[in-house]
Amino acid sequence: MKQNILQKLMLIAVLLTGSHAFAHDFEVDGIYYNILSENDRTIEVTYKGNTYYEFTDDYSGYIVIPEAVTFNNNIYTIVSIGDETFRLCKDLVSITIPNSVTSIGYYVFAECNELSSIIVEKGNPVFDSRDNCNAIIATEVNKLKFGCRNTVIPNSVISIGGSAFHGCQKLTTISIPDAVIEIYDNAFLSCTGLTSVSLGTSVNFIEGDAFSGCDNIAKIYCKSTTPPTTGNTKVFPQKVIQHATLYVPTGCKSTYKSADFWSNFSNIEETEFSTIETTLTDNSMNVYVENGNIVVNGADNANIEVYNVNGQCIYNGMGAIISMNIKGIYIVKIKDKTFKVVL
Repeated sequence: MKQNILQKLMLIAVLLTGSHAFAHDFEVDGIYYNILSENDRTIEVTYKGNTYYEFTDDYSGYIVIPEAVTFNNNIYTIVSIGDETFRLCKDLVSITIPNSVTSIGYYVFAECNELSSIIVEKGNPVFDSRDNCNAIIATEVNKLKFGCRNTVIPNSVISIGGSAFHGCQKLTTISIPDAVIEIYDNAFLSCTGLTSVSLGTSVNFIEGDAFSGCDNIAKIYCKSTTPPTTGNTKVFPQKVIQHATLYVPTGCKSTYKSADFWSNFSNIEETEFSTIETTLTDNSMNVYVENGNIVVNGADNANIEVYNVNGQCIYNGMGAIISMNIKGIYIVKIKDKTFKVVL
């Protein structure tokens, strides 16, 4: 009898203790941390409480992660951001990541609908936010790990990581640059606001569920003359396969019609892909393609340079209409702005 009572009391004590215990080790200036090593004095950023969904209002607005913090008279260096740290923080607007962070976990920014600015401080040895892209790039492998509603994918990126835009509901259009080869699983999972997708000429593999839950996509521009291989039949939702229009290069409709997965699309149309992509947003200048020419508006008599893909300058002047005799990819430089033109 006494033993049963003692066991019940111990169970109650455990439950009471557990109800007030938090997974994080300490908090400084509104940011929660776990200690990774007391010997090295290293810590990671984490969420408040026991699960990421317990206190989703705690991270909001503009968050700047410091390189180091002081706790109990000890200085700790922030080297990591843990799994799901900011997940479901719907009022998080901006995040700045210091040079000291060299590890970032899974689903860190999943379902952060208001996130519009991601900055990795210059000099970080592992990650970067090149070209003001509002994303986190794994520098060594040129892989986009995390993006947000304002991300412009840099031309130097060659892959889009798994769950990179997971639940980014305010992302409406996405342009995958020509250098990108692979799009990993769940990359754009549940981006319900997405209506238009452009897949670059080099995309050759799209893993399963990459665009799962993106039911409102109405237009898909697939620039590759060879249909990309897919991980399964669920790359796009069935609703999109039935109702969206798949645009493919002129002369390639029959190729897509006979390709695995792509043959399931009800509406496939051919088109000439004469487009322009900018690496930086600029409201004062307008650069576009018209009748095989590069047209520049709003340059205010600034010098214009045009380079081919080999880095050779093939035009240097101030003309508003630049004639191009050969189709291909060109780089247009005006002042401190750079544009990519595809003829």
